[in-house]
Amino acid sequence: MEKDIILNDMIEKILLDDKSLKAMKEAIVKISTGLMTPRQFREIYIKKREKEFRQLCNLFPYYMKRMMNQQSIKDFTQSTSNPQLKKELLEKDQFLEQVGLRVRTLYEKLRNLQEANVISR
Repeated sequence: MEKDIILNDMIEKILLDDKSLKAMKEAIVKISTGLMTPRQFREIYIKKREKEFRQLCNLFPYYMKRMMNQQSIKDFTQSTSNPQLKKELLEKDQFLEQVGLRVRTLYEKLRNLQEANVISR
Protein backbone atom coordinates (compact mmCIF):
# COMPACT_ATOMS: atom_id res chain seq x y z
CA MET A 1 0.00 0.00 0.00
CA GLU A 2 2.78 2.41 0.95
CA LYS A 3 4.54 1.61 -2.33
CA ASP A 4 1.43 2.63 -4.30
CA ILE A 5 1.21 5.94 -2.46
CA ILE A 6 4.87 6.71 -3.12
CA LEU A 7 4.54 5.87 -6.81
CA ASN A 8 1.33 7.89 -7.11
CA ASP A 9 3.00 10.89 -5.50
CA MET A 10 5.94 10.67 -7.89
CA ILE A 11 3.68 10.39 -10.93
CA GLU A 12 1.47 13.22 -9.71
CA LYS A 13 4.51 15.45 -9.27
CA ILE A 14 5.48 14.83 -12.89
CA LEU A 15 2.03 15.15 -14.47
CA LEU A 16 0.76 18.04 -12.37
CA ASP A 17 3.87 20.21 -12.38
CA ASP A 18 2.82 23.77 -11.52
CA LYS A 19 5.27 25.37 -13.94
CA SER A 20 4.13 23.39 -16.97
CA LEU A 21 0.45 23.75 -16.03
CA LYS A 22 0.87 27.54 -15.83
CA ALA A 23 2.59 27.50 -19.22
CA MET A 24 -0.30 25.51 -20.69
CA LYS A 25 -2.81 27.91 -19.15
CA GLU A 26 -0.96 30.86 -20.71
CA ALA A 27 -0.90 29.07 -24.06
CA ILE A 28 -4.66 28.47 -23.86
CA VAL A 29 -5.24 32.16 -23.14
CA LYS A 30 -3.00 33.13 -26.06
CA ILE A 31 -4.76 30.80 -28.48
CA SER A 32 -8.18 32.04 -27.36
CA THR A 33 -7.12 35.67 -27.89
CA GLY A 34 -5.52 34.93 -31.24
CA LEU A 35 -1.94 35.61 -30.12
CA MET A 36 -0.99 32.03 -30.91
CA THR A 37 -1.88 29.76 -33.78
CA PRO A 38 -3.34 26.29 -33.22
CA ARG A 39 -0.15 24.84 -34.69
CA GLN A 40 2.01 26.64 -32.14
CA PHE A 41 -0.29 25.41 -29.37
CA ARG A 42 -0.02 21.81 -30.62
CA GLU A 43 3.77 22.09 -30.63
CA ILE A 44 3.79 23.34 -27.04
CA TYR A 45 1.35 20.64 -25.98
CA ILE A 46 3.33 17.87 -27.67
CA LYS A 47 6.58 19.11 -26.11
CA LYS A 48 4.91 19.11 -22.69
CA ARG A 49 3.67 15.55 -23.14
CA GLU A 50 7.04 14.44 -24.49
CA LYS A 51 8.79 15.88 -21.44
CA GLU A 52 6.32 14.13 -19.11
CA PHE A 53 6.83 10.85 -20.93
CA ARG A 54 10.62 11.13 -20.64
CA GLN A 55 10.33 11.89 -16.93
CA LEU A 56 8.00 8.92 -16.39
CA CYS A 57 10.37 6.64 -18.30
CA ASN A 58 13.22 7.83 -16.08
CA LEU A 59 11.10 7.40 -12.97
CA PHE A 60 10.30 3.72 -13.25
CA PRO A 61 13.86 2.31 -13.22
CA TYR A 62 14.62 4.61 -10.27
CA TYR A 63 11.43 3.49 -8.50
CA MET A 64 12.06 -0.22 -9.10
CA LYS A 65 15.64 0.04 -7.90
CA ARG A 66 14.46 1.90 -4.81
CA MET A 67 11.80 -0.72 -4.06
CA MET A 68 14.33 -3.54 -4.45
CA ASN A 69 16.72 -1.76 -2.08
CA GLN A 70 13.96 -1.21 0.45
CA GLN A 71 12.98 -4.87 0.23
CA SER A 72 16.62 -5.91 0.77
CA ILE A 73 16.87 -3.66 3.80
CA LYS A 74 13.55 -4.93 5.11
CA ASP A 75 14.66 -8.55 4.69
CA PHE A 76 17.94 -7.79 6.43
CA THR A 77 16.34 -5.94 9.32
CA GLN A 78 13.76 -8.68 9.82
CA SER A 79 16.50 -11.26 10.09
CA THR A 80 18.34 -9.12 12.61
CA SER A 81 17.28 -9.38 16.21
CA ASN A 82 18.89 -6.10 17.33
CA PRO A 83 16.16 -3.42 17.57
CA GLN A 84 18.72 -0.60 17.74
CA LEU A 85 20.27 -1.74 14.48
CA LYS A 86 16.84 -1.90 12.86
CA LYS A 87 16.07 1.64 13.97
CA GLU A 88 19.40 3.00 12.70
CA LEU A 89 19.00 1.26 9.34
CA LEU A 90 15.49 2.62 8.89
CA GLU A 91 16.61 6.15 9.80
CA LYS A 92 19.50 5.94 7.34
CA ASP A 93 17.18 4.58 4.67
CA GLN A 94 14.78 7.49 5.15
CA PHE A 95 17.65 9.96 5.05
CA LEU A 96 19.04 8.45 1.84
CA GLU A 97 15.56 8.53 0.32
CA GLN A 98 15.27 12.24 1.09
CA VAL A 99 18.74 12.91 -0.33
CA GLY A 100 17.87 10.96 -3.48
CA LEU A 101 14.65 12.92 -3.99
CA ARG A 102 16.47 16.23 -3.46
CA VAL A 103 19.17 15.26 -5.94
CA ARG A 104 16.49 14.27 -8.45
CA THR A 105 14.69 17.60 -7.93
CA LEU A 106 17.91 19.56 -8.37
CA TYR A 107 18.73 17.57 -11.49
CA GLU A 108 15.29 18.31 -12.95
CA LYS A 109 15.65 22.04 -12.17
CA LEU A 110 19.07 22.11 -13.80
CA ARG A 111 17.76 20.28 -16.86
CA ASN A 112 14.80 22.67 -17.07
CA LEU A 113 17.16 25.66 -16.90
CA GLN A 114 19.30 24.16 -19.63
CA GLU A 115 16.22 23.55 -21.76
CA ALA A 116 15.07 27.13 -21.15
CA ASN A 117 18.47 28.44 -22.20
CA VAL A 118 18.40 26.36 -25.37
CA ILE A 119 14.89 27.55 -26.20
CA SER A 120 15.67 31.22 -25.56
CA ARG A 121 18.72 31.19 -27.81
